[in-house]
Amino acid sequence: MIVDASARTPDATRRINESLWRTFARENSSDPVAFFCECGKAHCYQPVWLTLEAYEGARLDASWVALADGHVPQSEAPEPLDGDLPQAWIDADAAVCGR
Repeated sequence: MIVDASARTPDATRRINESLWRTFARENSSDPVAFFCECGKAHCYQPVWLTLEAYEGARLDASWVALADGHVPQSEAPEPLDGDLPQAWIDADAAVCGR
């Protein structure tokens, strides 16, 4: 299936990550899994490596999002200036973390 990248939203990416979690949870693996960054940028496919246990624990907090290093949630992204989209939003302390 081909989907327009503009249709990707943080909620859609979260549903994909939930599906990945359910699929890999059946295997009882302790190895990290590559989840998708939930920053909300239409063309972001950065992996967020987490163990299933870490993902399961974090998703108990509804405000938590899986973010690649240097990415911010869509709700916290700065407004573009003069219609130009910033290339990246840098947060020196960013890691695989929530808000």
